[in-house]
Amino acid sequence: MRSTTIVTWIIFILPIALGLFYVKHVVANLETDLTSLNKSIKSDKEEIHVLTAEWTYLSRPERVKQLSAKYLDLAPTKSTQIADISQIPMANDGAILVQSNY
Repeated sequence: MRSTTIVTWIIFILPIALGLFYVKHVVANLETDLTSLNKSIKSDKEEIHVLTAEWTYLSRPERVKQLSAKYLDLAPTKSTQIADISQIPMANDGAILVQSNY
């Protein structure tokens, strides 16, 4: 009687113990993945912070004005540069293809 009780308990306890060991292993792997993802998120946030600071520094109005004066040959638009829309060659015998509501 006593040996059948012990065997019965072993039959029930062994799968439960194996199941718990498996769950513990899965949870440990998930915690490792979570730690890795949190480090990656922190690194990405720091990189975004640095890139935002660089963008702010590089897009200062005085710097952009200086670079545009140095590299772009811009001048105000003259009235002779403005043409009437009828002077623009159109497809379909001069008909405007897309009507704008602006």
